[in-house]
Amino acid sequence: MKFKDVIAKLRMFASKLPARNQPGNHNVSNTQNTPTQTNSPATIADRPVRPELYWIILGAWVFILLIAIRVSWIIDPTVFEIVTALMVIWIAMSIRIINFNRTIGLLGLEMPIANTRPGPKVIPWLLMRVLEYPADIQQRQFPGNPEEVFKGDDKDPLPERMYRPLRITTGTPDPKDTGILDIQATVEVLFYLRVRIVGALQFHLKYGDIEGFWSQMRDTGQTTLAEKFSRAKGLGALISQLPEIMETLNAEYKRDLADGGVDVVESGLDSPDLSKRLSEALRDLGVARSEGEQVRTKITQEGLGRAAAEAALITQTSEALKNASPAAQAAYVGSRVLGDKTTILGMDGIAAALTMIKTIGQSIDIKDQPKT
Repeated sequence: MKFKDVIAKLRMFASKLPARNQPGNHNVSNTQNTPTQTNSPATIADRPVRPELYWIILGAWVFILLIAIRVSWIIDPTVFEIVTALMVIWIAMSIRIINFNRTIGLLGLEMPIANTRPGPKVIPWLLMRVLEYPADIQQRQFPGNPEEVFKGDDKDPLPERMYRPLRITTGTPDPKDTGILDIQATVEVLFYLRVRIVGALQFHLKYGDIEGFWSQMRDTGQTTLAEKFSRAKGLGALISQLPEIMETLNAEYKRDLADGGVDVVESGLDSPDLSKRLSEALRDLGVARSEGEQVRTKITQEGLGRAAAEAALITQTSEALKNASPAAQAAYVGSRVLGDKTTILGMDGIAAALTMIKTIGQSIDIKDQPKT
């Protein structure tokens, strides 16, 4: 029997073993959300694992070693030495020491066996495969770390190892809201996610690799934030809703990662970064409004002062004109009413002035003066 035939029979035998659910993932119940009338697992965590497969493959591996050595001994001493050397190399390549800061999963004949702990392991080379992922907390910022976000113009070529900024536009503010921040604005967003991988098999089955995982997390975050930002009625509403938005983002990540062998440690959203022009405009608008309020107050106060002075002057003038002579009244009309202090009145002008004086006198109740 050929080696590949042995492997094929082992795979067939292993597929008939009773399946178990992986005990390493405590986030998802195996009985929840299970669709009826289907033979496929409801979630990644419900996919079958077969811990017994490890011992079956290990036993088959030892059997292959013994058979190879025995047959080579019968054939020829030289062949025996060669085969023995090859078997020793195979054994050496099958002994692994897994670092304590790694999360481990085993695949046997490309079928999931189980998540396992770090330490020395016998993992037959070519028959089993180790899935290794970092066990410590992993963090990623999106679209990149602050120093990696490109601040230049969108038309400029993107430098190496830099990322385009993530820009999201808020919704339209309510027309009755007239605050300084009640405007529709496009802001640059930076958010982050911190996770710990606790189930290597589930992680591999759902995400494939680390980069694939982060790519999905970026898409999830961008979709969630775009939806929430677009519902915020203006920049002021967005800022007030940031705590709620961060809670929604965290809940969305936990929901998405529940069956992927990943625990969410923390997620968050940095304060939205306004564009330089918008920041300067808001700053200038605030300054302008403040200065405008000061000017308005000053004008109001000065206007009230002038109004009070004019009222006092009118009162005093009325009292003076009541007792003034016609000549004084004519002089007052020439300077105040006719508006020309240098005008020399002719006969027609004097007649017009006297008529106006009479009118004014009637309006301010000028008493007739005794004739001389």
